[in-house]
Amino acid sequence: ITRVTRGLPFPQVPGHESVPETPPAPGKVVFITLQDYCTGLAKRLQVQGADLENLHLEGFVARQRADTTRMPSRSFDFTFDLQKLQQELDDLPSIRLLVVDPLCDFCQGPAHVAQMLTELRNMAQILDIPVVVTLPAQTRFDAAGTLRVTSKYRNDAARAVWCLATDPKQGNRRFFIPRRTNLFALPRGVEFQIDNRGITWHPENPVDPADPLGWETRLQGCLNQLLRNDPKP
Repeated sequence: ITRVTRGLPFPQVPGHESVPETPPAPGKVVFITLQDYCTGLAKRLQVQGADLENLHLEGFVARQRADTTRMPSRSFDFTFDLQKLQQELDDLPSIRLLVVDPLCDFCQGPAHVAQMLTELRNMAQILDIPVVVTLPAQTRFDAAGTLRVTSKYRNDAARAVWCLATDPKQGNRRFFIPRRTNLFALPRGVEFQIDNRGITWHPENPVDPADPLGWETRLQGCLNQLLRNDPKP
């Protein structure tokens, strides 16, 4: 969100992505969420460097009666509000990103989430705008260091699925890891940290989706070293 509002490029993984010749222009972001709505969220994003002039927070829909008397607002609901949202994105080409966090807060169960993922994917394709949604999931590493992810929400309709995970032995070491892509090979993930200064990305430490913790890579390195030192069986 910060990078889009400021016109900054996304973190690049050296050797795997080409660096844009010119930085993108600042764009507007529509952020649909009920999480710490408005004031608290806006302050945190501002600390991260986001341009709040380019951030449009949504989560509740104002209502009024025919006589213009105000009614209590209701939370955004994709059952009723998707068409209005699509029209808003179509009318305002300055909007460069749509974020929904989490999608399940605005749907009526897992089946509705799956349906809305399809609708949002189609909308993104028609309007040529990236759409990012989050869904709750449980992530853990097993004894072999393999990442295990479970969720009651299906994400088959998503073009790409990424997850967040934490190193079980180093709580301040976190990963943004690709789980599935539909149109291209899995890219490398990115390591990052969160502290009082905010988020620090470490693109110099690309993350192998098949071995996020690097245990298998280090083990293979040790075995190769042993064979070089003493190749006898």
